[in-house]
Amino acid sequence: MSENKELQERSVMLEKLVGRAWSDESFKYKLLQNPAGAVEEELGFKVPDFIKVKVLEETADTRYIVLPYRAAANDELMDQELEAVAGGTALPGAGYKAGSI
Repeated sequence: MSENKELQERSVMLEKLVGRAWSDESFKYKLLQNPAGAVEEELGFKVPDFIKVKVLEETADTRYIVLPYRAAANDELMDQELEAVAGGTALPGAGYKAGSI
């Protein structure tokens, strides 16, 4: 998957998560407390156990810029990563090439 496509998929996922969090306070709380569970609920796929998901809420005077992990061209996939990709559960930007979600 091209890096541009991966960033586009990530953007779509973020739009869905943020939109739901802004319209549903209980989902926002879950997203902040249990990000992986909230992702599974909203997007329909389980985040692999070896992937940590962190959510930060901006304030009126603080903004965050997140640089996605960019795997080196010669990085090899771990067995867990191969299983996640094969099962269609990989997150875009998680540092390995994922198929469609």
